[in-house]
Amino acid sequence: MKKFLFAALVSLLIIPTYATKIMPKKLSELVKESDHVLIVKIEKITMIDGNGKEIKNLDARTGPGLKNQIQYHVVVEKNGVLKTNAKKSPQKLIVGLWRMWHSSLGSHQDMKDKKVIMLLKGKNFERVYHGGFIRNLDEKKKIEQLLVQKNKAQK
Repeated sequence: MKKFLFAALVSLLIIPTYATKIMPKKLSELVKESDHVLIVKIEKITMIDGNGKEIKNLDARTGPGLKNQIQYHVVVEKNGVLKTNAKKSPQKLIVGLWRMWHSSLGSHQDMKDKKVIMLLKGKNFERVYHGGFIRNLDEKKKIEQLLVQKNKAQK
C-alpha cells in the first residue's frame, strides 16, 4: 500500500511537468511548415489577460490555468522577408507566445530591440509552432538553404 501511495504522489508531481512540455521540432520541419519567414526587430513586449486588457506588472505570469499571454510587437526589417505566401507582408506584427509556458513579463524584457528571424504561419502571421519559431540571425544562411530545398521539392 505504501508503494502505491508513493507512486501516486510521484505521478501527481510529475504530470504537471508534462502538461507544458512540447516535442522539439527540427529547424527543417519548422521551415517546411512556415508560410512566412521574416527578419524582425522586437520593439516592445507586452502581456494581455484573457479579456485582451494589458498587464503592466513585470512579475505577472503565464502558464497552465492562466489566461495571460506575452506578446512581441515586431517590425519587419528592410529586406527582411525571406519568404511569404501573402500578397503583402505587414510592416508591423504582434506575435503571441504560447500561454502554457511558465514565464513572467519581466523575464522577456531582454528581448527588446533584438533582431531575430520568426517562422510564422497563416493569414494572421502566427507562430508556426509553440517553441522554436524565434531563431537567431546567425541561422539565416541555414534557413535560406532550407527554403531553397523546400522550393525545389515543391516543383
